[in-house]
Amino acid sequence: MNLFRRRNFLIDRNLQFRIIAASLGYIAFYILILAAATFIPLFIEMRSAYPDSYQAYLHANSFLYLHRHLWPVVSGILLAVSIHALFFSHKLAGPMYRFRQIFQSLTAGKIPGQQRLRKGDFLQAEMKMINEMLSSLRSKFTLIQETQRAIANSIEGIVERSSILSDEELKSLAKDLEAQGKQLAEYMLFIGKKP
Repeated sequence: MNLFRRRNFLIDRNLQFRIIAASLGYIAFYILILAAATFIPLFIEMRSAYPDSYQAYLHANSFLYLHRHLWPVVSGILLAVSIHALFFSHKLAGPMYRFRQIFQSLTAGKIPGQQRLRKGDFLQAEMKMINEMLSSLRSKFTLIQETQRAIANSIEGIVERSSILSDEELKSLAKDLEAQGKQLAEYMLFIGKKP
């Protein structure tokens, strides 16, 4: 079964505990309102009835019956909501974990390949944008590498042939080198551009 193949139920403890706590908080609030609306009127009626009367007995019996049967159901609901919130939180914590891995790779100077999220995960649109960003970075990085290689080859050619080249040929090669340097500077501006 897929349920038991998951290695870590808590991918991002802080985020997932906050989602679970928020879910349980809402449910607990509604349960308290329901319990107050159920028990308080019954308790008031029980207190207003004559202590030894049959009516007081019926109210007390109803109060005890509700008390005995309501709280196990409430416990079951809280458990079910906790489990649901845990699995629901995976749809957000999983993508956030993947995003952090991408950012750590970029910080380390590596541009990762295309990334995917699981079907049903949230933040699919954001992953698409991140993939577009990674694709753009890879293409710019490739252009920078090609331009850098061309400049290195030009410099090597100039150094090897410097003794046999005329001044005009050296000036022409220097202009080519300058143009390649400007192209490289333009690519580098793209990378260093502030938003």
